[in-house]
Amino acid sequence: MPKYTVLAEIHKELDAKFSPFHSWHLPVNYPGGVLAEHKHVSRFCGIFDSCQTGKIRIAGGACVQELDKVLMYKVSSSEPGESRQNYLLADNGCFIAEVSVFRMAEDDFFITSSAESTAGVLKHFTEKVSSDTVVQDLTEAIAKIDLLGPEALNVLKEAEASDLPLPGCCGIVEIAGIRCIVNNSSGGISGYELFCGADNAIDLWDELTCIEPVRPCGNGAKEILRVERGILGTEYSSTTTPLDCGLEIPDYDFAGKAALLNMKPNFSFVFVKLESKQSVHAGDKVGLPSGEDAGVVTSSCVSSVSECACAICRINSGTKLNAEDKVLVNGLSGTVSVPVSR
Repeated sequence: MPKYTVLAEIHKELDAKFSPFHSWHLPVNYPGGVLAEHKHVSRFCGIFDSCQTGKIRIAGGACVQELDKVLMYKVSSSEPGESRQNYLLADNGCFIAEVSVFRMAEDDFFITSSAESTAGVLKHFTEKVSSDTVVQDLTEAIAKIDLLGPEALNVLKEAEASDLPLPGCCGIVEIAGIRCIVNNSSGGISGYELFCGADNAIDLWDELTCIEPVRPCGNGAKEILRVERGILGTEYSSTTTPLDCGLEIPDYDFAGKAALLNMKPNFSFVFVKLESKQSVHAGDKVGLPSGEDAGVVTSSCVSSVSECACAICRINSGTKLNAEDKVLVNGLSGTVSVPVSR
């Protein structure tokens, strides 16, 4: 039976269109449509229900040393109040999950993961750390609301939020009198991740949606924001390695590194802008003008801002593509525009 977030009744009242996402039913868009929502959040500010995101607390005297062995990038190199994208790898070097790691205090970490990977992430941490280290699943207890777009900072100031964290940082902030963990995203989508107790989620949503120009947006608009900026997401899979994604491999040891030392990239990822608005889809073939097979589409969208279709494409290891090179995606002409973002 599908699960709904604590904000589901609000979405139903706004006549949101729901769609299944793993074990969840989530709003895809509201009556104005996906493209209108995408355009609004690109220019102003959109609010998103991300309560399905996995949330895990890991704390204890040995947790820093233990997390350094489990995660690809050392948490010991961050200071309290810093946040960073990180990765859990299986022993074969492939991804278990992409995670965000917030160092809340010296020996206290708040870690988020995608909804589909939460169970695997929780299981992995539980197995890899000592029994004295706290591993606490807070997915149901804590809600997550994303406030994205160029006006997000002004909206939070109007909501009487003070001492907001700098980009790449996190902290405890009161917003409209509600105590929240706030992360200032340093990735390709500008804005803030807001975490509060599930019992305060409706009040926080109501407070923020009363402020102009905040507009409720569904996951369809968020996916367009990701793809049009060339940000990897679903590409981090159980058949993909950090080498395939062009990630820098640290010198120190971490889980999965031994396997990576004996590997070469199986493929690479590029971002392609098409010369039309015609949609392409995951699995569509990517070819060269010469007729040579080059790879497949892994993520796609039609951007209402760029007014064209965009795609993240997985390119075969023997094919070398540079910026401005021409490709054909499902027969449609496109240009390799910029490297993908990690």
